[in-house]
Amino acid sequence: MTMRILGIDFTSRPDARKPLTCAEGRLSGAVLAIDAIHEWADFDGFEAMLGSPGPWLAAVDFPFGLPAAFVTAVGWPPAWQDYLACVARLDRQGFRSLVVDFKASRPEGNKDLRREIDGLARAASPLNVVNPPVGFMFFEGAPRIWRSDAAVLPMRPRRTDRVAVEAYPALVARWAIGARSYKGGKADSHPLRRALRGEVIERIGGAAAEARYGVRARLTDVPMDAAITDPLGDGLDAVLCAVQGAWAWHHRDSGFGIPDRGNRHEGWVTDPGLCGISGRDTLPCVDAGKAKSLFCRRFFGGRLVPATSGNPSQANKKGSDMFDPIPSRRVKGVPGLAAAVVAVGLAAWMPPVTAPAHADEIETAIVHGGRLYDDWHLETKEPTPEASHPAYPSSARFASDPQSNWRCIECHGWDYKGKDGAYGPGSPHFTGIKGIRGMAGADPAAIVAVLKDDTHAYAGLMADKDFEDLAAFISRGQVDMDQYIDSKTRKAKGDPLRRATYYKVICANCHGLEGHKVRTMPPLGTITRENPWASLHKMLNGHPNETMPALRVFPIQDLVDILAYVQSLPAEEKELSIVRGGRLYDNWYKETMQPPPVKSHPAYPRSAKYARDPRHNWRCKECHGWDYKGSSGNYGKGSRHYTGIKGIDAMAGADASRILAVLLDDTHQYGDVLDNHDLLDLANFVSHGQMDVDQHIDAESRKAKGNAARHDVFYKTICASCHGLDGLKILTMPPLGRIARDNPWVSLHKILHGHPAENMPALRVLEIPTLVNVLAYIQTLPDRK
Repeated sequence: MTMRILGIDFTSRPDARKPLTCAEGRLSGAVLAIDAIHEWADFDGFEAMLGSPGPWLAAVDFPFGLPAAFVTAVGWPPAWQDYLACVARLDRQGFRSLVVDFKASRPEGNKDLRREIDGLARAASPLNVVNPPVGFMFFEGAPRIWRSDAAVLPMRPRRTDRVAVEAYPALVARWAIGARSYKGGKADSHPLRRALRGEVIERIGGAAAEARYGVRARLTDVPMDAAITDPLGDGLDAVLCAVQGAWAWHHRDSGFGIPDRGNRHEGWVTDPGLCGISGRDTLPCVDAGKAKSLFCRRFFGGRLVPATSGNPSQANKKGSDMFDPIPSRRVKGVPGLAAAVVAVGLAAWMPPVTAPAHADEIETAIVHGGRLYDDWHLETKEPTPEASHPAYPSSARFASDPQSNWRCIECHGWDYKGKDGAYGPGSPHFTGIKGIRGMAGADPAAIVAVLKDDTHAYAGLMADKDFEDLAAFISRGQVDMDQYIDSKTRKAKGDPLRRATYYKVICANCHGLEGHKVRTMPPLGTITRENPWASLHKMLNGHPNETMPALRVFPIQDLVDILAYVQSLPAEEKELSIVRGGRLYDNWYKETMQPPPVKSHPAYPRSAKYARDPRHNWRCKECHGWDYKGSSGNYGKGSRHYTGIKGIDAMAGADASRILAVLLDDTHQYGDVLDNHDLLDLANFVSHGQMDVDQHIDAESRKAKGNAARHDVFYKTICASCHGLDGLKILTMPPLGRIARDNPWVSLHKILHGHPAENMPALRVLEIPTLVNVLAYIQTLPDRK
C-alpha cells in the first residue's frame, strides 16, 4: 500500500527567486521515496495542490493557528474555523496593524506570544511579522487551507482522504546535525553548508531515522541534487517536512501523533520529539485502542479504516487508505466511559499524592537546612564574616571572597561530594576538601558539633534552630546525585516529556515558558545544562530567602523529569544576544527603555564636547566610536567626538567574563544601570560582534568597498518600506544617503544590529559583503529632501 506524502516549505511572498517548494514522495512501509521537488512562484500551485484528488497527506511549514490569548484579546471567537473567517476578511496591512497594535499594549519582554507548541518546538511566534515573518506565513497560508476541503489537524477533522498537518523542519535538522547551519549564502562559497545538507540527507536515510520517524527517506538524483545545491535550503526543508508527514501518517490510528491535550485551536506540529512517540510506537499516555478512539471520537466521530466496507484485505488491493467514519457505539454496561477517559487524562496531569515520611521534618527542617547549605547568610539575613573562612585554601579561586568561601556548597559541592565530584580537579571551584556524603545518616547532634568546631567555625553565626535544620539536611536530606544526573554529560536521567506540564504549571509563572523571564539570571535552560546539581538541589529545597517553592514532597523521579525538560529549554541565542548587544552599545538606555542618566559618566573627560550631556556621554559609542577604535579611529584627534579614550577592538574575542568584569568595574559602572542579561548581551557584542571596518569602508573617502548595483534589491525590499526608495521618507531624520556618506560606520553598525528600541530589522544573519553592497547603494541616494 502506497501513500502520497507532500512536504511543503512555505513563504509568505513566493516569487521566482524564493518560491514555494514542495517535495513529493511515495510512502510504502518504512521507505519514503522522494521523486520530485516542485517550485511554485505564486500561491496558485499551493491552492491547486489543496484541491487535487486524494488520497494524500501534506505536511506544511507554517503555523496553522494563533495563540489563544491573542485571539481572545482581539475579540475573535476561540474556535479555529471561526477566527480564520475573521483573518480572511483582513488584508495584509490590516493584519499587520492588528498585530502591531496588540504588541504595543503588551509589557516589554512579553510581546511575541507563542502557542504551546511554539515553546516546545523552539519556534518563532505566529505574531512575528518582521524577521522571520512567521505571522505573514500564517496570514497567507492558513486562510487557504481553511478555504480548502482538506482535513486540517487537529483543528478541523473531516471525513476526507486529504489531510494537512503542520510541520517544522528545523526539528528534524536539529535531530540530524544539531545546531549547525545548513543553509544561507551561495552554495559554491559555502562548501561546509553544502556538506551539511548532504549529511542531513544521509541521516534521514539511515536506520536512526527509521527508529525515530518510522521511515528512511530515499531521494532520486534530481531531488537529491536540488536539495543539496539550493543555498536557501528550501528543497531540503521540504524533504524534512515530508519526513514528518510520513511519521504522522504512520500514526494516523493514534491521532496522527497529535496528543489529545492542550488547545487544539492553536494547532500542533507533528514530530516525535513533541509527544514522546518514536518510530511507529503508539501514544505513550494510553494504549493504541484508547488513543485511537479518544482522538477519532473527538475529531472524526469514528475510527480510521480503509474505505472498503471495513475489509483491510480489499483496501490493500486498492492501494489506498481513506477515512471511513464508523459511528461511535455506547458500550453496554459501561455508562461512565467518558468519565474513565477524563480520569485517564487527569492521571497524566496530576502528580501522585503520597504522604511523605517525616512530613513535619521535611517541611520545617530538611528543606530549610538545604537552603542554609546553599547560602546560610542569605537565608538567615545574617551578615557575612568580613574575613575569609579559616579552612578555605588560600590558593583556591575564592580565597579573598568571604561571601563565597563561607558557603557550605563552595567546599562540599552541589552534589555533596566535594573534591570527589563536580568540584574535583579541573573545576574552578576545586579546593581539595572532601564532601559531606559520609555524614548521611549521622546523628544530627554530632553534625552540629562539627559545624561549631574550630575547623568549620560557625559557632555564634546562626541560631540554634538553624544549626539543627542544617544538620537535619546533612543527615537526612542528601540525595545520591549520580542516580539522577550523568556526571559526564550532565544530563538528567529523566523523561523530558513526562512531567513537562509540571514545569509549565509550577515554575513557568516566575521563570516563563522558555525560562527567560527572570532578567537577573541567565536563561534557565543554560543554568540547568551547566550545573544540573545546583538545579536539582534548588528544586528540592528552594532558593535561599526567595519565594521559590521547595518541591521535596514530590517523588524524586518527578523532579528529575522536570529537570530533564528544563534542560531542553533554549539558551539565549548567541546571534540574538550579539545583535541586541550592538543596540546597547549604540544607546543602552533607549534600548532598555530607561530614562537617560541625569549625571555625566564619571569616566568621561571633562574637557570633551559632551561632558555636560549624560544623554551622550553614557553611550558606549561616544567614547569608543562606531568603528570600535576610539581615539585611534574615526573619533581620533580632530573629531568633535574626540575623548582620548581607546577603543574596544582589543577586546574582540575575549572571554565574556573578562568583559563583564570591565563593564562592572569602578571606571565603567554599568552594573548600576543594566541587568545581568543586558550586560551579557553587551559583552557578547564586544567579544563576537565587532568587525574590522577598514576592510569594508575606506577611512579617507568614507566610501563603502562594495558594489552598489549588486544588491540594490535588498535595500528596495527590506529598507525602502520605512525609508522610501530615495531614503527621504522618514521626516524626523536627515536623508539616508547623506548619513551613509557622512558616517558610513554608524550606517553599517545599524544595518547589522538595527536601531535601539525600534522595529528596524537587524541584518547580521546576511553575509557581510552583501551588507556592504547595500551600504554602497545607500550612499548613492540623494542628500536633499
